[in-house]
Amino acid sequence: MRLAGLVLGAVAAFIVDRRLKAAALWAFAGAVLAFFGFIHGGQLGWAVSPQVALGYALFGAVCLAADLQTRET
Repeated sequence: MRLAGLVLGAVAAFIVDRRLKAAALWAFAGAVLAFFGFIHGGQLGWAVSPQVALGYALFGAVCLAADLQTRET
């Protein structure tokens, strides 16, 4: 539970600082950790929480898209 809080806290802090690439990297790290069950899972293994991992990955993609959008203007 504490590791998930660190990941989510880092993502939030980087969004507040408008460092969206760093937020995306932390979101992708959260996706990997959730996929293997280090966070949001009751056990370690392969594809323990694939829906949660997909959510982290999609949020990372949104952060990257927002970063590209802000850089173009």
